[in-house]
Amino acid sequence: MTFGAGVIGLSSAVVAGIALARPTNRFATGQWPVLSIVLGLFCVLLSMFHLAVTPAGFGAGNGRAEAIIAIVIGLIGLVLAGMAWFRSLRDK
Repeated sequence: MTFGAGVIGLSSAVVAGIALARPTNRFATGQWPVLSIVLGLFCVLLSMFHLAVTPAGFGAGNGRAEAIIAIVIGLIGLVLAGMAWFRSLRDK
């Protein structure tokens, strides 16, 4: 479950990075940053749910450290997506 959340968070960061790197008329028209925001939120919520239901601590093989890393990656994707979204709103 945490590997999937990490992949979703990484895809959120990649989509937001592409939206920031490209000209605003092509990739940052509003749909790409919103997609990245949705992916980032899903990643963070899924990872937080995993942390809440996992009973054992670190080193037990439950993926708690992976969930924390996925939360950080999802938050990075959210920040990048917010930057791209505000840029697309400003340029309209």
